[in-house]
Amino acid sequence: MTKFYVDQNNVDALALGAVFLGSGGGGDPGYDIDMAKYCISQNGPVKIIDVDSIKGNGLVLPLGFMGAPLVSKEKLQSGKEFKAIIASFKKHFGEEPIAIMPAEVGGSNGVSVIIASSLTGLPVIDGDLIGRAFPELQMASANIAGISASPAFISDDFGNVVTILVNLNTDAYYVAKKVEDIARAVTVACGSSVAIGMYPMVTDEVKTSIVSNTISQAITIGNRILSRISIEEFAKEFHGRLLCTGEVVDIDQSVKNGFLEGDVKIKTIDGMVFTIRYQNEYLVAYDANQQIIAVTPDIIAMLDIQNCIAITTENLSYGVKVSVIAVNGPDIWYTKNGLALVGKEAFGI
Repeated sequence: MTKFYVDQNNVDALALGAVFLGSGGGGDPGYDIDMAKYCISQNGPVKIIDVDSIKGNGLVLPLGFMGAPLVSKEKLQSGKEFKAIIASFKKHFGEEPIAIMPAEVGGSNGVSVIIASSLTGLPVIDGDLIGRAFPELQMASANIAGISASPAFISDDFGNVVTILVNLNTDAYYVAKKVEDIARAVTVACGSSVAIGMYPMVTDEVKTSIVSNTISQAITIGNRILSRISIEEFAKEFHGRLLCTGEVVDIDQSVKNGFLEGDVKIKTIDGMVFTIRYQNEYLVAYDANQQIIAVTPDIIAMLDIQNCIAITTENLSYGVKVSVIAVNGPDIWYTKNGLALVGKEAFGI
């Protein structure tokens, strides 16, 4: 049953909301917006379905891009990636998935699934595996639910595909971490930006293994940004905490092992310097006394004070005036199992 459609009129809102939810990660969706609008113009609006409406025992495949966001600004997707993944999926399972979903709603991945749907004709489930963005594949709600990340299918922009099969007689976390390790090596070999499909699951598993309603949530957030809401109003409406407002005065970053890692410093009008550390995503915020004031799994967003638009880590630049806010991430990440995967200790903080 169709819940709503993504068409040329709400792609921009989806992208803005997805970037906010990405906590700085997931990639800049600028190119994805143009490609999604073009695909929609050729193939019509994309159908978004509710997780509770899917029936039977068909297979569902989460899709997304992995790699370093800075690289993806220049190494653009071709449109061949998702078609190649679906073809490999069909060869492996003997059938196509009945639906797809974003592996993560954050950043460009919230929009790239619209392109995948338009190119393959498969409907998109209103939900994802994270409810934001995280840098590693084992950091997924499906992993907590015991769903295997294997087989996983990786495609580069030429449509070359690598299928990853991990011994299934092990626990879900081991499989997911092994898929992450192999996929990361393949990603680096392919230029640090690839498309991936993983955590294939039957429809009954989807209902208990994903973060629901995140595409519609992203569109709601994006529409509020488009309404020219102030940062103060935005933070209040979405239960956020304003951490600091100031100017970006220092950026120290590099691409390491397929990740964009670094620190960004914001100097406030009264001279205090706040530091935000990131690994693709903003993971921890320190005040001027180097005390933690927000940390993963909180969603930390750096907003341009002129338009309330979130800035991804690869788009950081000197001299930009920003406000940094933090909102709670999805509830699943504050559980014991969730914190073990994505809490500060998981990132060595």
